[in-house]
Formats: sequence, C-alpha cells, structure tokens
Amino acid sequence: MAHFKNTKAQCKPYEVGYDRPPKKSQFKRGQSGNPAGAKRKVASVVADLRTSLEQALNRPAKFRIGERELSMTKAAAGITQLVTQFSEGDRHARRNLIALADKLGVDLTAGQQGNIGEAVATVMSANDEAIIADFLHRHGVEPELVEAKSHSISDQDLDGMTASPAKEK
Repeated sequence: MAHFKNTKAQCKPYEVGYDRPPKKSQFKRGQSGNPAGAKRKVASVVADLRTSLEQALNRPAKFRIGERELSMTKAAAGITQLVTQFSEGDRHARRNLIALADKLGVDLTAGQQGNIGEAVATVMSANDEAIIADFLHRHGVEPELVEAKSHSISDQDLDGMTASPAKEK
C-alpha cells in the first residue's frame, strides 16, 4: 500500500504574494543567492595605525644628554625617559613602568635583592623592625632580610627573645 502525502496541498494552486515569490524567480536548490559573494570590506584603520606607530617608534633620532649627543630609536628614548622618571619618584611613571614590565615579562627586581633590603632597612625605624620581627616570630617564620649598615631585624632583641628561627612544634 502506497502512502501519499497530503493531496489537498497538491491540488491547491501556488499563490504569489508576500514572502511567496514566483516559482521561476526562486533560488534553485543548492544554488547560492549571492554567487559573487559579499563585497570586500575596506581595510581597517587599526592595521594602518599599528603600522604607523611601529614606524614612528623605530625611527632613529638624536638626543642630547648633558654634553653628549646620542643616537637611538624614539622607542628606546621613551623607555629611557620612563625609567628616569621612575627613578626620580614619579608615581605615574612607577605605575606605567610596572605595568609595562609585567606585560613584557621583565623582572624589575632581578639582581636587586640586596639593594632593596638595604633601602628598606634604612627607611624603617627600629620600632618598625621590632613589630615586624614580633609578627614573624608569632607566625613561625624566619626573617630573611639583608643586614644594613646600622641594624637589621636579625639583631633585634624582643623582650629576651631574639628573632631567630621559630622552633617547629
């Protein structure tokens, strides 16, 4: 026994109207409605800006530092100026340099542990060191600071207890 589809729909004539184009102007099965494809987009401005920025940063320029005249790229001069501002204590330069170093994967403390320890030791008072040593002692951590010229945490005496390594319990 053969199964027939709805014969009522086959008998009814095809009506042309809204959203029902004539059969002869409909797309054929498997044929694209836009054979030429989409029109090419205009090149983005971002690529042009990136190229322009790279070219401008890589241009050589001459800079005068004191009596000497140096020739370097503008990017190198900008980095040098940023580092100089950072070393002079500019807080904006500090923020920008730390962000740039983090983005580029540069370790700002490489080889500076001794210098940083000395700078911290000279800035901190004996009272500050005693507070930190007491805190570290209570939490069972051995202080590991580099000794400065005047004093360091390892020399502090806290009520008869020194800031030596805490004994494991």
